[in-house]
Amino acid sequence: GEFFWNLLFMQHLLLDSSDNQGMRRHYIFAVQTDIHTPDLTQLILKSWDTGAGQYRLQRLREILTMHEEGFNPREKSLFALRDEAFGTWAKDVSLGNSASWAPTQAVRVGTGGGIGGGTLGGAFGGGGAGGSASIGFDDFAQTFPLCFNAAVPTLRRIFHMGDRDLEDMRANMPGGVVFCISDPEEKECPLIFVSKGFEEMTGFKEDYAVGKNCRFLQPPLEDTNKAVNGEELRRLRHFCDVAGGRHHNEAIVSLLLNERKTGERFFNLLHMQHLDVDGKRYIMGVQSILQVPIPSMLRVARNLTPVEEAQHSHFLQQLGELMGKVRPLVDTKGLADMDSAVQLAVEHLRSFFANACPDYEGDHWVPCLGLPEANTFHKDMLWHRAFEEMKSSLKKIWEVSQGCEEEVAIAIADPSGKDCPLVYVSAKFEQITGYSRDWAIGRNCRFLQPNVSWCNAAFNREEVKAMHSFCEDALPRGSRIVNLLVNEHKNRYPFINLLVMEHIEVPMPKGDPEPGTLYTRQTYRPFIFGVQTALDNQVFALVELLAMDREALKQLDRLRQILRKRGSTLRFQSLNTFARECIAEWLPGVPAFFSLPRVRLGVSTSWSRATVPAVGLEVNAQNILEAVPQAMEEGVRHFYLTFVPSDKNDESQNQLQMRLLSLRLTELLDMMVPGFYHYLRSNVSFTLVTPPAFVRAYEDVARALFLHSYLLDAWLLDLRQCPDRVDMRYFDYWRLMTGVRTAGGVGNIGVLGACRAVCEKLSGEGAGSIGVLGVELYPQRQWVDQREKNYYEQQASRGVMIVACGIFGPGNQFLYSDAVADEADRLQADPATLLMKWVEGQGYAMMVPRLRLHRPKAQLQQRKSFSRQVSVEPGSPTSPTSPTSPSAPGREANFHRSFAKEYSSLLPGAVDDFFRRCHTLHSSYDGGSRPSSPTSPACSSGRRPQPPTSPSAAGGPSPRRRSSMFGAPAVQLRSMDDGLVASRPRPQSASKFGASAVAGGPGFDAARVRSSMKLQQAASARGGGGVGSLAVNSSRNADLQSLALEFSLSVDADQSSGPRLPVERRIDQFVRKTSGMSECNRRAVGG
Repeated sequence: GEFFWNLLFMQHLLLDSSDNQGMRRHYIFAVQTDIHTPDLTQLILKSWDTGAGQYRLQRLREILTMHEEGFNPREKSLFALRDEAFGTWAKDVSLGNSASWAPTQAVRVGTGGGIGGGTLGGAFGGGGAGGSASIGFDDFAQTFPLCFNAAVPTLRRIFHMGDRDLEDMRANMPGGVVFCISDPEEKECPLIFVSKGFEEMTGFKEDYAVGKNCRFLQPPLEDTNKAVNGEELRRLRHFCDVAGGRHHNEAIVSLLLNERKTGERFFNLLHMQHLDVDGKRYIMGVQSILQVPIPSMLRVARNLTPVEEAQHSHFLQQLGELMGKVRPLVDTKGLADMDSAVQLAVEHLRSFFANACPDYEGDHWVPCLGLPEANTFHKDMLWHRAFEEMKSSLKKIWEVSQGCEEEVAIAIADPSGKDCPLVYVSAKFEQITGYSRDWAIGRNCRFLQPNVSWCNAAFNREEVKAMHSFCEDALPRGSRIVNLLVNEHKNRYPFINLLVMEHIEVPMPKGDPEPGTLYTRQTYRPFIFGVQTALDNQVFALVELLAMDREALKQLDRLRQILRKRGSTLRFQSLNTFARECIAEWLPGVPAFFSLPRVRLGVSTSWSRATVPAVGLEVNAQNILEAVPQAMEEGVRHFYLTFVPSDKNDESQNQLQMRLLSLRLTELLDMMVPGFYHYLRSNVSFTLVTPPAFVRAYEDVARALFLHSYLLDAWLLDLRQCPDRVDMRYFDYWRLMTGVRTAGGVGNIGVLGACRAVCEKLSGEGAGSIGVLGVELYPQRQWVDQREKNYYEQQASRGVMIVACGIFGPGNQFLYSDAVADEADRLQADPATLLMKWVEGQGYAMMVPRLRLHRPKAQLQQRKSFSRQVSVEPGSPTSPTSPTSPSAPGREANFHRSFAKEYSSLLPGAVDDFFRRCHTLHSSYDGGSRPSSPTSPACSSGRRPQPPTSPSAAGGPSPRRRSSMFGAPAVQLRSMDDGLVASRPRPQSASKFGASAVAGGPGFDAARVRSSMKLQQAASARGGGGVGSLAVNSSRNADLQSLALEFSLSVDADQSSGPRLPVERRIDQFVRKTSGMSECNRRAVGG
């Protein structure tokens, strides 16, 4: 069984046949001899399995090939050929390339007497007394302490070594620091000392390494070394040249690809420093091995096809370019802190390999190492024996009958193979995970864990440790473990995986009979049989566990505790029953803010998702990139995709808006992946709201959602601009929407803002029933036609989803109502939350333009914008996927759920009582001053919120007027045509709190003017005070300005606060004058 080197001579012979028929027979004559060469040759040949040895062996064969040309056995013996070839080879590899850092890696033994003495030095002509001795090894053993003491300050400052570490390094303890010392004053800068750690890490012993230049660590293949280390080698040669005037303590940090004696490659971050000891110059090198697994494309490539060779060359070129960019960064950092330099280099290399190599899946190294085990498993039909072994468990626990194994997600691993590879996966496994059988077989199953390492640690740290112990320990047959893991589909969307693994033993095929018997001994091979079940994502609280905030991780740990506590019952019930009972026990303890209320999606749908979140936020192309991420962080999971109103006849403008929304939506969905917002995809709902001119936007919007695996739950035809008119085109649009719903392109369809007659005509045309109805709804709304109200109530009782819009009142005036503000102060909530809770009490969904009037004080210090946060390069210090990002371990995730917590803290009943009581309370108002109320925590300044200063700021009313919708009037009148409630202001502070209005402003229209004037007449008849003030925005219309002057009203062009003049003319004249205005002016007044 011993190996030997064989020099083989072969020659073709043609010999005459013995039958004398003129035929010649062909033979091959061979002479072989083992090689008996001097000690040096034996030493070099014994290292043939190293990178440098491979080069030397290849060179020897080339020289033998050259010498065999013209070789005639009759003239020269085979032994003479051997001696000539070996002599040429020994001279070539020892002296020919010794003066350069060439990629051939030929190294010579140093000329010093002690370093290269004995047989080695004699063989190269320089050892013993014949060399120009500089310093022997024995002499350096006495110099080493001085050299080490000179390096101690650097080791403390850069490597952060303590006294214990330094003592171990000084004593050269095994398993210690990897370092070496070389002599730059000698030719070739040979090594004169290597540590025990150096020997253990590289595989090269001291007797081999000392006396040689350290380039034997470089890859032996010239193309690889040149592509990856080429420029850095020149820098190293220049640093080792003492003739360049290097001073004491001068240092560099170099990133290199090196190779161990076994041929295994590794990345080395090398710190080299010049040291002066008693006038003698030395170089100490300390190596930091980067924990970066080497991909298969970087290993020694053999027998490559032309295409594979081109891919390999391109990969090496890209790696060389990356290392060229990283080296200046690590050199700068490493001279101050090597730990930071190591971390930076690892991040860049891992990020590169994750995108360029098939051996990486995200941050996980999953090389295909188990193909031999997988081939044996299938060739010997071991999968059939494994199913026979698990037949009873499959039937009892997983409810699988024999022959239906492919309907369950099954994976079988071989713990005896390298890296515990998968040897079998079922078709259901492929469906759940998205990974094909061809790709998964032979790899460890950790590719299912979240691709980002810190994210995986946050979710699965303890579970992964338990799985490793289970797979590595030799546990008895039948040992079982239950794990709850957060895994990722191939498309990077997560799922919660309930995994059950069990140790089994499979009988192996019988071999030859045992000696002396007629029977063979039956052998068994251990395997791990695993079945996984993706928990139902319709349990929306489970999906919220993926938000990675502190509360989510706490609830995930609580669910795992329940699973472990009930794990013993699994042997008596099926896995699905076990999972349902565990979730049922876990759900009552989940906080209410984990999932906001949901409503049914409506009738006439077979959609996969039966409910949607009740609270939905309106977004458009202008604000979608900022509004959606911020709302998701606050706990909102429903978004209405709307369009900014424009001229219906401007086709080009409409087309631009439609295209812009789809592009912004695509950009948003792409940006949500690095920010981990996509983890909550199963809970996120989208509803498309299209006016008639924008119906064609569906195709682009649906395509963007589909490509990112999102659903379009509803599609609403927005008729708020023309609710009473029936256009024949509406029927065409409705038939189109019905066809899309029938084809499964949308969950349900409906109309928004249409009157009863239009809805009945649309659904009565046979084109399809209405599943969703959107209606303008707010407290104390008065219906013009009671039949409208009855119609909506009837549709709601039939299961139609009712969506309330405009819940903040016309012009968002309810947000600035004094009564609502007082109640919000009392409940320590936001006024917008009170109105949303009122809608929830009605059992309806809602579409709101904003979540609150104020941002909470905790959010005033906002983080960087979402778009900037996700646009940084991967692996950079501010990247969301880097360990220093805001979501890295040790930091709170972005999902703070502030709105969800505030919303769920209020009970709908208490809010309903307030809106029922508000009329009574206002009627009993005696005109006195308002009692003080506690300041709402939602207002950081301690003052009541003021309306926005422009119509673009949430559509609120003018800042000069506070809506007195619930402003405690003595008399209230309701306008039957628009449902608005006008009120009389306080007499004592009319200019500040009175019913001032800005004609032409966003919260004012002609109907409101009439209501206010009628209120003034009624109030005057009862002896009350007059209207506080009326103002006109003169920039809107000249007729309005003249009207204001006629009635002695204040003219305010910029809507800023100013003096108010009382009304001096009769109110009825003003009402008549206003009602006679042109349609253009009326539209201007109404905003």
